[in-house]
Amino acid sequence: MNRNGKPLWNEREKDGKYCLNSNVRSAFFRLAKAAGIRRGLKYLRKTAASMLETQSEYAAYAPLYLGHSPRTIAAKHYIAPSQARFDDALAWLGKELGIE
Repeated sequence: MNRNGKPLWNEREKDGKYCLNSNVRSAFFRLAKAAGIRRGLKYLRKTAASMLETQSEYAAYAPLYLGHSPRTIAAKHYIAPSQARFDDALAWLGKELGIE
């Protein structure tokens, strides 16, 4: 919920048309405009994943960061990624991007 008590994300059909209201997207673009950033959320997502991939100790966490589902039987059923190492990867990423 936002500070006005409304949902951050709202999807509905109105007059036979799909309507979407994303307060997260709106807030990001207001902040980006104030900071002079001209790129969107997709660029931030893409850049962060690429940065993780370049670091050998965090490269395995790029698909997890992107929210991709496990692709192999081992990944689906036997191998659980370390939450502590993923947290370390995100902390490193925040430091590198200057948004810690």
